[in-house]
Amino acid sequence: MDFWAYLERIANVVGVLALIPLGFLITWGRKQLREAQNRRHPPSRTPNDHVGVLIINIFQPNIEAEVIEHMRQKHPELKLHKDKNEFYKDMFPVFNGYLSPDDMGKFLGELGKIKVELYEKGIRHVHLFIFGPQVFPLIIGDEFANNIGITYYSKDMKTKEYVCWGEI
Repeated sequence: MDFWAYLERIANVVGVLALIPLGFLITWGRKQLREAQNRRHPPSRTPNDHVGVLIINIFQPNIEAEVIEHMRQKHPELKLHKDKNEFYKDMFPVFNGYLSPDDMGKFLGELGKIKVELYEKGIRHVHLFIFGPQVFPLIIGDEFANNIGITYYSKDMKTKEYVCWGEI
């Protein structure tokens, strides 16, 4: 047997042996990818498992009670629990009923904290109620774009009812 034929057999054996750890590596990588995707978007057990209510108040103190009453009337299928899926962020003391362009950084910082808290609690869709500038839902929608879906509600000042403006 000449040298090149012997070398070819060794190369074939080494090549086959190299496929075994490569197969394990590919299998492990796919498992890690699946787990990461499940952490990002966990499968829902029921339609309401990952739905919450987010109330952001800037200009008027305490709108929480009327919003929760609205949600219980219009969406009785949602089981609202204070610790689980209701989030009330009173920014009235932070901004004192007035917003300046300099306050935008502070608002975005507070928004980032809210996003992390919602995500940690497993909320993947929120019903958003804001008492503040009408541009804020767009800012919040942009901030939450890749992680949390938003349905926006605004209060109609004529009828004093909250009106759904749809998905952001």
